[in-house]
Amino acid sequence: MAERLASSSKLFQRGAGLVKLIETADGFSTLDLNVHDVVNHAHQVCRPVVKKIVRGEVVVEAVTLPDRVARLYLNRHDAWGVPHLDGICRAPILANDGSIRVARGYDKDTRFWCTGIELPSIPERPSRKQAEAA
Repeated sequence: MAERLASSSKLFQRGAGLVKLIETADGFSTLDLNVHDVVNHAHQVCRPVVKKIVRGEVVVEAVTLPDRVARLYLNRHDAWGVPHLDGICRAPILANDGSIRVARGYDKDTRFWCTGIELPSIPERPSRKQAEAA
């Protein structure tokens, strides 16, 4: 289950917690996951089953992920396997080398979720007047 949850593009580690990236009217935000969220999200990416023997036959039966398993998962900080999220960015990023970065979605280098970023047109060699105006 942990591998399936880690493959989600919406789950991240933020500090010591597990969060889900959600879209809001204002853009994006994060929601701390609780036991019920883990159960619901697990059911989106996999379906827990139990195997039973009924009249000598092995029968596979779909079940709800037990809360105990979800709590154990939430406490396995070292086993989440999800990317770290340091924040949500809505503007171009000035890199250490002076270049301007524009990313969409998760940017591994900055560990930001980038959204709604439009790079302004920048001349290759701006004049002094253009630089002052900017």
